[in-house]
Amino acid sequence: MKIPIFIVLLCLIVRNTHQQGLNCYVPADILILLDGSDSIQDRDWTNAKTFVKQLIKQFDVAPDAIHMGIVVYSSNIGDYVSFAPFKPKTMLEIISTSLRQPKHSTNTAKGIQYAREQFKKDGRQGVPKILIVITDGSSDSPRDTHSQAELAKIEGIRILALGVGKQIFKDELRQIASSPRKVYTATSYITLQGLISEIRNMVCQGYIVKRLIWAIHFKWKRWKYFHGIPWKKKFYVIYFHGIPWKNMEIFPWNSMENVSDGNVIISFFSLFIFHGFPWKTGSNTPWNFHGNIPWNSMKFSMIDDGKSRDGYRIEELPIDGLYFLTVTLSVCLEANADCAVQRLVANNLKLFKPTCITNDQFAIPGFSLLEWKDSKGLSSSNSLPEYAAFLLMSDLKIAKYKKEPKCTIASPGWQSGGCPLNVDKPMLHDNVTCQVTSSCTGVTCCVYTEELNRNLDVHLLLNPCDQSLSLTIDYLKYNRSLFDFSFGSLQKFYMENVVRIDYVIYDLTNNFQYLVDMNISVCYESSGPCELESMIFHDSVLHKKPCQWRTGFRDPNFSESDWRNEMNITSDAQLFPVDIARLTEALYVGPYQADTPCQGYNSPYTGSINGWKDECSASDLENLPSAMMKCYIPANCSFIRCCHEVGLLGTPMETELEIDSCNFELSVRIEKLKFKIPFHDYQWGVVQSMDLFGLLTMDFVIENLYEAQQFLISMNLTLSYESAGPIKEANILMDKALLSKRQCEWSSDFHIYDFSLYTYLINRNQKPTGPLTPSMLLQFMEDTNLAPFMQDEMCNRTGALYNNQSWTQDCAANLTLPTLSDKVNGHITTMCTGVQGCIENDLIQRSLEFSLLLDPCSNRLSISIERARYNRTLSDFEYGDDHYYNLQGIIRLKYFRVVVTMDVDVACTKNM
Repeated sequence: MKIPIFIVLLCLIVRNTHQQGLNCYVPADILILLDGSDSIQDRDWTNAKTFVKQLIKQFDVAPDAIHMGIVVYSSNIGDYVSFAPFKPKTMLEIISTSLRQPKHSTNTAKGIQYAREQFKKDGRQGVPKILIVITDGSSDSPRDTHSQAELAKIEGIRILALGVGKQIFKDELRQIASSPRKVYTATSYITLQGLISEIRNMVCQGYIVKRLIWAIHFKWKRWKYFHGIPWKKKFYVIYFHGIPWKNMEIFPWNSMENVSDGNVIISFFSLFIFHGFPWKTGSNTPWNFHGNIPWNSMKFSMIDDGKSRDGYRIEELPIDGLYFLTVTLSVCLEANADCAVQRLVANNLKLFKPTCITNDQFAIPGFSLLEWKDSKGLSSSNSLPEYAAFLLMSDLKIAKYKKEPKCTIASPGWQSGGCPLNVDKPMLHDNVTCQVTSSCTGVTCCVYTEELNRNLDVHLLLNPCDQSLSLTIDYLKYNRSLFDFSFGSLQKFYMENVVRIDYVIYDLTNNFQYLVDMNISVCYESSGPCELESMIFHDSVLHKKPCQWRTGFRDPNFSESDWRNEMNITSDAQLFPVDIARLTEALYVGPYQADTPCQGYNSPYTGSINGWKDECSASDLENLPSAMMKCYIPANCSFIRCCHEVGLLGTPMETELEIDSCNFELSVRIEKLKFKIPFHDYQWGVVQSMDLFGLLTMDFVIENLYEAQQFLISMNLTLSYESAGPIKEANILMDKALLSKRQCEWSSDFHIYDFSLYTYLINRNQKPTGPLTPSMLLQFMEDTNLAPFMQDEMCNRTGALYNNQSWTQDCAANLTLPTLSDKVNGHITTMCTGVQGCIENDLIQRSLEFSLLLDPCSNRLSISIERARYNRTLSDFEYGDDHYYNLQGIIRLKYFRVVVTMDVDVACTKNM
């Protein structure tokens, strides 16, 4: 006999119960909203509490299954039982028998509003939300009740409406419920108890099971027969306990690795069943299932770093338009043992993304906002109430793209900052604010739509370095390569025809520029005018910034002498302003010149001695070789800024080298052209160069003197008008000059001012207690500036160094070590004066490596968190005090009670 096998994603175990009807042991949050108004007699109130108790008994209440809450309402909220902390079924049953009746009016709207708040506050993310409303009559304000019910439905709350007694208002019950099928009526609470099983099955069948059991399914160009069953493109129906599971698109697994001409669409639907079919992989090993296999015998879960766990891994190459898919399928017969069978179904299978076609039609054909308002009984002239705005977004299919928190419009028009270069920008609509990005080849806008009373985040970003284009409208995103882009033709990117970006991009290759036209529109009428239309760019030139520090001359054969010959200017002739403008254009440096040139006789260079204005007391500074050059070092020693006269162009230019030892970042700048690099990507002691298109070149080498808490810097500045030489000027600014490191406060310094994790997550519609979604995790790592410091590979707590033990050590001494948390592993180094550790963090879903190494031989302390490194001498170290080291304020290391006396002999040897 062939036994059904259920394939469940994420190891979701479907358990059988002894209750009648459908199995309901799955995660869900169910809230009972009970009317406690004065129209309910005392005896009926007792029967109502009995009904609630019996209803609770019908559900599988457990920490990993159903959570239940109760709210009693009247004119205000009365007794309530929240979801958190979790209450077992026995406790809920006891509480339900002691609920008090407020005995006032019937403010059902307030009850539903409070229920929405409870789901947001204590409900679990990613599980179905179900509200059971029990009332005996019409509410105080049917209009408000309808509004609150609509808002609840938009927020994903499914509602059952139970009317009891002879005064019920069926029209209102139908407005409250998610659908007419979710309305139940009874003449009394006693007769209502006869509907308990039906209500339970409706909840489990209609809301929970179909929402929580997922299946991966694939859509291919060629559909094959599998054991005589045609797996067609749409609507193959399987019945399970009488429930039709639709939209099943099942991929023929036995040919998966051999299919190369299809596109894949991965999504998650309900459940699918196979009765002993032989599953095959790319190999010739058949998977035949016979006998008694338990329901939870097949697992599908995430692959973890390439280890041999069950699951799937999807890697995206957005620019190339590809997915790489790896899938492992397992059969597990024991709860606490390895799976009996594991098969690799697909290994880095290359799948081509389908071409996305912008939809220039409304989700409702021929849509008209005026007609839509009229159909909903709304005034055509007034703004939409909150529930109607949500309903409109839902009807137009744009609610799924809604971004929270919304962008903000401090003031309309163009915002300063971002790109330092000059860009032609037209006047914007009063409801639009924009800023050219710091890369100078993109724009971010915030657009206010009055009808929805919300702001929309709109981006267009061109990246000339990796030849990519990115477009964004809230959470709707589009990325593509520019290698095969149709430059010069009108392109469209529409959010369901409501929010529209129309744009044309010209690639001015020889000028290293883009020429861009771009319009943004917000429209609600198929044949009428749009609510908003704003021109963002019109023949606007966006300059492509260099992708590397050292580019050389844009014209690799440029020569001043050749240029003078072409312009009929003799070699010793002074250039007129028109000639200087032509030379500036030929050198391509014009867009990067400062709007206000530096002046050696102005601040901060005033009062300089031998060319230097040194507030840092740096040592070994060279006298500047040119009277036309001035340099400045501030008191915190964080940067060297110089103003250098460029005689041929008749204007000075400013250079800057900044070493931010507190944020582990190095930045170099010539005029408006600026590059940044984190310390962990910088090579100390190696000569680096940056130039402004060959004209002005800054060569420098920096050594990090950890013990001395100083930087040793050598720096040259050269001026050239010839691509093949010779150099016009070569100036030595520093030759092994010493700059003290900036003093840092390591005990705080959040990257985000006044940071609060709770506030950060709540503002982004993320529950503060639940795990971060993948997109939210990426955003969090970027916003907190942790991402640049994370190592490419996480430390491995089960690897050779830590061996999944609390402590390991290379130290030969017998040490007494403290007990560590079960999420921390430690290692004592060979010298016995250092500790290295790996700690698992649930929030950012990765392991973090840290170390603290005391080197008595070189009298040095070294601390690290992931890529961030901090080194200092122990000569002036305050032993016995508390010390701190943190990474962007989020990851903190506290070390204390460091004493000089040690029980371990350390041999210090130096090779001569």
